Amino acid sequence: MARGELQSLLWGDRYVDAEQGLNACVRDIRRCFGDSVSNPTILETLPGRGYRLIAEVIPVAETIRERRRMGFAVAMLVVGLTLIGIVGFSLWPARTPPISEPIRGEARALMQEAAFLAKSGDHTALLRSVPMLERVLELEPAFAPAYAEFAQVSFLAGDMSRARRFAGQALALDPDLAEAHAAVGFFAFYDTFDWDEAEQHLERAVELDPESSTSRYAFAHVLSAKGQHDRAVEHMLAAVELDPVAARLRGDAAQIFYMARRFPEAAAQARNALKLAPNDSSARACLFNSLIAAGDVEAAAREVLEIALRAGLPTGFQAELQNQSAEERIRSYWSYVRNNPDGLLTAPSRERLLAFAQLGLLEEARREFARLSTHAAAADLLFLSMDPLLEPIQDVVAPTAPMKKS
Repeated sequence: MARGELQSLLWGDRYVDAEQGLNACVRDIRRCFGDSVSNPTILETLPGRGYRLIAEVIPVAETIRERRRMGFAVAMLVVGLTLIGIVGFSLWPARTPPISEPIRGEARALMQEAAFLAKSGDHTALLRSVPMLERVLELEPAFAPAYAEFAQVSFLAGDMSRARRFAGQALALDPDLAEAHAAVGFFAFYDTFDWDEAEQHLERAVELDPESSTSRYAFAHVLSAKGQHDRAVEHMLAAVELDPVAARLRGDAAQIFYMARRFPEAAAQARNALKLAPNDSSARACLFNSLIAAGDVEAAAREVLEIALRAGLPTGFQAELQNQSAEERIRSYWSYVRNNPDGLLTAPSRERLLAFAQLGLLEEARREFARLSTHAAAADLLFLSMDPLLEPIQDVVAPTAPMKKS
């Protein structure tokens, strides 16, 4: 059954945070039946589509007692689904105070689609959500959740000025909106590096709505930057559980595990993200880096072939990679990144910095980091200073990292 069909059945034409609400309903169903997200036996998630009942169907009961038992179980399932729908209908909108009453019609549809695109892990899809959110604000200029969502999208799109402005507007419109506090807290960390303000808003966001994946995700990044890796992992896993089909959250979970030096788990999360969004370059970069950091040379070498194929590198170069040993192939990958300013996966400057360090070109790595230090955001420099693959230049990276506020 498609997610959109379920949303219409549960909430009609009212706008609620349908992604979060539907995830909560499905999670409750799974909890009732002891089902698993990763290894389901009853309800299977079809990424980007909806859900499928995969439990074994027994057409004929062997005895009257079994038939009655089956009938009772089916009745309980129907009642459970109905109650969950009713609870979802009543509780999810109730998290929002009167000024953010559910919206309807065109604004509701656009808001839901924009939220889905923003979590897809695809940058092109992310940019497609921008005009949708602009239209929502034209239709509903006092709708705080739209400003909070637009703040997150603007940040991911690289427009920090608009992100900061919209986060402030969301909080001004609705001081009790968890996502507004999450946005303001995240930008306090990322933009001004004010730890006190960041933690204050993020703790408030989680307090207001413990089941907001956005709040958990933002808090996880701040905790990771502070070196509180266990707490960061806890919040990031909670975010993933709350929104299991959001590829971006899976990719960010991989980064959180990577920074915690839990490389096998980082690789596993990155692979999960790539199942949902095969073109998520950040997740693919994290997978490759995690394999390198874990010393899994064979798996990393196989990933080089996938990267080269998806990047559309010259067929001759791909054929050359095929004939190389694992170690040679990895070195060829780093050499290619070093000699190509446009990069292959994520931020070219970061990729080249890692390439210099991994190739043993430490002086070039130090110069590249010094160049980055002149214009990169403070939080970006902090995360770079923590990158396991940059340990060869820690003499330069660590002292340059911005100071953390208590």
